[in-house]
Amino acid sequence: MVCRFFFGKYLLSCNAGPRAYMPSDFEMREYCRSSRHKICPFYVKTAMTARTAAGAKVTFGYPGMVPEEDTVEDLSHIR
Repeated sequence: MVCRFFFGKYLLSCNAGPRAYMPSDFEMREYCRSSRHKICPFYVKTAMTARTAAGAKVTFGYPGMVPEEDTVEDLSHIR
């Protein structure tokens, strides 16, 4: 599975943030090109923003994730 924010044919970039971001080789291997994209900081931030804007309960990850997949918990209450 590939991150839905990862795109480009000749210049690979990520559009999860306000501006296009060019992920490093490490980021592409670790996040963009695998199911681990759901723990990428850009993906998590965008998912949280989208859910908050929609007025939904904030649970990190994107709609369509199956329960068996890894998710990042909202730990903002821990200080």
